[in-house]
Amino acid sequence: MDPLLKEETIEYPSWKANAITKLLGELETKAWILFPDAKKLASWIILSVNEKFGRQGIGRKLIEYRLDEIKEVGCEGIITEATAFKSQQLFSKLGYQNIFQILHENYKDNDKQIFKCLDETDRAILFYTPL
Repeated sequence: MDPLLKEETIEYPSWKANAITKLLGELETKAWILFPDAKKLASWIILSVNEKFGRQGIGRKLIEYRLDEIKEVGCEGIITEATAFKSQQLFSKLGYQNIFQILHENYKDNDKQIFKCLDETDRAILFYTPL
């Protein structure tokens, strides 16, 4: 058991699901290493906008929705694991800080790159913004 995660890692039947879970777990664990004194952080888990509705500000509105309530409950900041190029661009544009990243070319199994994206995504990024 990983003492930082405080729970057993779930094994899925699909090796792809396990690889994704491991990657996201590494990013999230890094957040608590970088902010050891943080008591409460919010996390955006999934952000997706249908490509037919892209570039209309919907992603921004989803990210900014109810931020006041997140602050009211005592969150000190927000983290997100951005694994898609467009999400990475959006979080950067909104002022989130790239605090850690894993290049796909460095994330291998049996010396073979696991993730190969069809868009411009070449890394998974852990973003943070203080509140």
